[in-house]
Formats: sequence, structure tokens, C-alpha cells
Amino acid sequence: MQNKTFTVEGMTCASCAQTVEKTASKLPGVETAQVNLATEKLTVNYDEAVLSTEEIEEAVSRAGYQVKTATKKQTLLISGMTCASCAQTVEKSVANLEAVKHAEVNLATEKLTVEFDETVLSTEQIILAVEKAGYQANVELDSTDNSYSDAKQKKLNQLNSIWRRFWLSAIFTIPLFYISMGPMIGWPVPSIIDPHLNSLNFALTQLVLTVPVMLLGLSYYTGGFKALFRGHPNMDSLIALGT
Repeated sequence: MQNKTFTVEGMTCASCAQTVEKTASKLPGVETAQVNLATEKLTVNYDEAVLSTEEIEEAVSRAGYQVKTATKKQTLLISGMTCASCAQTVEKSVANLEAVKHAEVNLATEKLTVEFDETVLSTEQIILAVEKAGYQANVELDSTDNSYSDAKQKKLNQLNSIWRRFWLSAIFTIPLFYISMGPMIGWPVPSIIDPHLNSLNFALTQLVLTVPVMLLGLSYYTGGFKALFRGHPNMDSLIALGT
């Protein structure tokens, strides 16, 4: 059972309060409904599997009163998105949450803007939904806050890490490319790894050069397969399957 309090506008007397109370009480799944005229609050205890908050609001509106929702607009920083499919997955995961009015992801800025009823949903629940989709979410910090510099530095460290892994991978990839493709176009290779003379050494050398590259790109496999198993494949999934 769910217990929720609504702010109802337009009630001017005890008869109004009684009308709202009866209207809510007659809805399927409602166990109790109580109106406090002084505070203009309607408290409903109902089965959320049978009835939604939107249906309660609509019923009160049909009775001639207005339910005021406490809408909050929040911006979250999303990490782990690599393509449009990632952005779409995050957007859908949040948009499907109850009480979310609007959700929009900007892939370029890696930000999620969400408008929701904070009496039903919390920022923590939205962050949890993003994490379940396979990504990380953090509340956007004020640029005047000292912690903003920390977040900016963290992003810079991530970019530096990507470049570092790129150059380390190149150290292994360039000779791997030469050894694997060279013999096909007539480039000379040492006889010890010549595919025609020592095919086993030829294969083992490629394996030794490939493993470090795969380990340096481990995040593509963990993130890619995780997204694939959730039914939302992204660019990481394509890389993981292709390699």
C-alpha cells in the first residue's frame, strides 16, 4: 500500500472537503482518504498496483478542484555514455519512472535534465534507475562550489586515462598489425614468426600482443556486455562483440 498526500486547491468549506474525500474514497484500490481543510491536504492510502497518482489527480479535477504537485527540475551529470543509444537508454529508464513529467539527455554535455513530482520520487531513486541501466549519475554541482573544481578535475583525469590507454595500446597494436597483415602484402617478417615456417610462433606472438590491448580496453567489454544483456546494446557492445 502507498500513502500519499496531495495539496488540493479550490476548497472553501467543509462541503468541498467532503466532496473531495468521497471522490477519492470511491476510486478502486483506495483504502482510506482523508481531507484536512485547514491545510488543504488530501491524504490517500491506496494500492499502487491498482491505482496511480495521475488517476487520483484526474478524479479530483473532475470533481471541480485542482491538485497542486510539487514539481522539481533537476540536472544530473551522467558518465559512461558513448553514443546516441546510451543517451536514449538513460532517457527511457528515467522517463518510465512514476511521477517523472519530462526527461531529456544531452549527450554532448553528458547531462540529464528531469522534471518530476518530488512528493512521489526522489533524486536518489532517479540516480538508482540510471545505475540500473548501466551508467553513473551525480547531481550537478554549482560552479561556485569548491567541489565543482573536484568534479572538473575528475573529468580531466578520465580523459587523461583514456589517452594513456590509447598510447599504451598503440605500442602493442602497431607491431600486431605489421605481423598479422605484413606477410599478406609481402612485408618481411623474421623467420621465427614467419607464418609459413613457424605458424605456431606466428599465432602465439599475435596472442601475446593482443591480450594487453584487450586488458587496457576492459571497460568496453564490461560495459558493452552489460548493456547487451539488458537489451540496450550500445557502441561498447559493438566493440566488445567485434573484438
